[in-house]
Amino acid sequence: EAKKAAARAEKKRKAREAAMRKIPVAPLCRWSQTMTNVHLQFTLGNPDSATLNVTISEDWFRFVVRDQSGRLNGAEMELREFVVPDLCRYELKRGALSVVLHKARPHAWDRLLVSADQYKGGLKKAWAADSSDLVIEEDQDLPEGPGILQMNASSFETARNGTLGRLMVVVAFRYPWCGNCTEKDKSFEETARAMYRDER
Repeated sequence: EAKKAAARAEKKRKAREAAMRKIPVAPLCRWSQTMTNVHLQFTLGNPDSATLNVTISEDWFRFVVRDQSGRLNGAEMELREFVVPDLCRYELKRGALSVVLHKARPHAWDRLLVSADQYKGGLKKAWAADSSDLVIEEDQDLPEGPGILQMNASSFETARNGTLGRLMVVVAFRYPWCGNCTEKDKSFEETARAMYRDER
């Protein structure tokens, strides 16, 4: 009876191990950028280059690769902004996957992914590796006045769950490099003022 129990336990252990090999492990990713490219560096350990599969579309990056023990490593990332797939490249060398994503629009990205929560591996910004030609476009003229709040993604989420949750809100999403955003400012200011007066 003890031998049967040990055999069942061993069978279950092997089944769990086989199942774990089918679930990709999200490796540590470091990223940096220049005005025209985003650089990704995935630390993989001992990958089997024959099993590497990389897919790059305009707004997604995916890869899977098995290590020498058969364990699956991979990443699936929805990019914050667009890239030009035909100009992107990658290389698997010395236990790391290096990826260069060519930006569709040359400017500084404020973040890599649509949502940082989507990537379960470690995601680190390598600030020291950013190019010196990179211009962070933070100084911009934004609409001001009564009823207008300037927010980022984090403060908007906090406010939405708090005081803004009870109010009618008009949101003007902006990108520092977007000319159309600037053109909408006058209409946005007028709407904000009218709503502010109506709620008083």
